[in-house]
Amino acid sequence: MVVKTAKSTRHEQAKLAAKYYAYARLNGRNETARHFQLNSSMVGRWIKVSETWIKETNTG
Repeated sequence: MVVKTAKSTRHEQAKLAAKYYAYARLNGRNETARHFQLNSSMVGRWIKVSETWIKETNTG
């Protein structure tokens, strides 16, 4: 049995968010939500957070 830690779970969530962000950049938020069966507002939040993180890492 594999025990997941909070760190591994956050890492997996970050990888998924990156995948959704990349897909959304090409196909749009609503199409991403339909494709992955997600809530479109959640996809929108991930896009916003991802773009903020990208800006912060590129200017820092």
